[in-house]
Amino acid sequence: GELGLYQASSLAELGQGKWQLRWPGQGRTLEKWRLFADHTVLQYRKDGDDWLDVLNASGELRHSLPLTEGAGTAWIQGAQDPASQQVLIRRQGMAEAPHQRWLDLATGQWQAADKPAKSSLYQSERRWVLGKDGVRVPVSLVWRKEIKTPKALLLYGYGAYGTPMRPYYQPQVLSLLDRGFVYAIAHVRGGGLLGDGWYQDGRGQRKQHSVDDFLAVADALARDPAIDSARLFAMGGSAGGLLVAAALNQAPTRFAGAVLQ
Repeated sequence: GELGLYQASSLAELGQGKWQLRWPGQGRTLEKWRLFADHTVLQYRKDGDDWLDVLNASGELRHSLPLTEGAGTAWIQGAQDPASQQVLIRRQGMAEAPHQRWLDLATGQWQAADKPAKSSLYQSERRWVLGKDGVRVPVSLVWRKEIKTPKALLLYGYGAYGTPMRPYYQPQVLSLLDRGFVYAIAHVRGGGLLGDGWYQDGRGQRKQHSVDDFLAVADALARDPAIDSARLFAMGGSAGGLLVAAALNQAPTRFAGAVLQ
């Protein structure tokens, strides 16, 4: 998670173990990379969002690009010819159907590989909630834009094994949004959206942090005037079932119902 990218400028320096740090990993979780003849492409997460850095053949940073907007996720798609000057990125979000784009490595310009399906009926965003112990907890939300009455909320949580519950596009959720719900994912500690430290701070004897974060997100969203605080529902499966069950035991009046998968 905190690894950086090192480079030796010659075979002689390589044999002597002389390496230069070209890309520090502090605060960034490196997920994928591709080596090209003229560029190195690094995909990483920073503050829960997906980013792409492009280095030239000398290891100098040429482009640093956010890959998503709102609550979404993106990644390097497939394998490319090392001689290529492009990299293919797949992107989607809670209000954005999956599609692909090419990035020109020399110019940093995007070119559509296919047209995303129109999803203008829905809107997504990333928010930050102040947790019980002062930690900022990320939450991803999606809703139908033209529904103005206070909405019911379905809050999903997992928070285990360092798994980042990414804000994917889920067609089955759209029907819920059409009926006046907000769907949200609480990215609690124990999960991996904010890196290994976020995972370690919510496991074992620190597991209560996961529950505290889930309830902090629920409480914050209940105060949102766009949400009906009497119609909050929780959902979790597997390790998320443990999370939601513990939240119900500790705050039995917060939720109107729960789905324990």
